[in-house]
Amino acid sequence: MKLSTFWTATEFRGREALLRHPGVAEVSVIGRTHPEWEEVVVAFVVARPGATPGEAELDALCREQIARFKRPKAYRFVTAPPEEQLRQGAQDRVARD
Repeated sequence: MKLSTFWTATEFRGREALLRHPGVAEVSVIGRTHPEWEEVVVAFVVARPGATPGEAELDALCREQIARFKRPKAYRFVTAPPEEQLRQGAQDRVARD
């Protein structure tokens, strides 16, 4: 998976930077297709109860701790990481079958 400047989502180190934010409970990153760079990093952020981290402050945190071109190009705020949603969907399918 080629990302901007030859980084891949599996090589992305910004997850650790995002987890340092006190309002962030969990982070997942994926590569999303992009017309110019093939793929870019998207961060799925689960906030801690009562916290509301914003995209601008998370992006600023990433810029402080990792190179600008390595930071996520988009942030999605979710109640569960995508892996959990996929796992739950698989369990639902098994239960229906």
